[in-house]
Amino acid sequence: MASFATTVGTTTATISRVSDGVVVPRKELMKRIYAASDGLVTPNDLVGLYCVEPCTQTVKAKDHGDD
Repeated sequence: MASFATTVGTTTATISRVSDGVVVPRKELMKRIYAASDGLVTPNDLVGLYCVEPCTQTVKAKDHGDD
């Protein structure tokens, strides 16, 4: 776990808390975990979002621009 934490630029304690579901990592750490795991750990895995069936839809983020 220590080498993975170093690879993604955080502490072993943080990876442990993420792994245990105690905390949800920030977006940048999620990206680094995804990349370091070769896509095996996705941001959805880290926040507990799973598709019951194969995910075929994508949802666009709401635009919060100043219109």
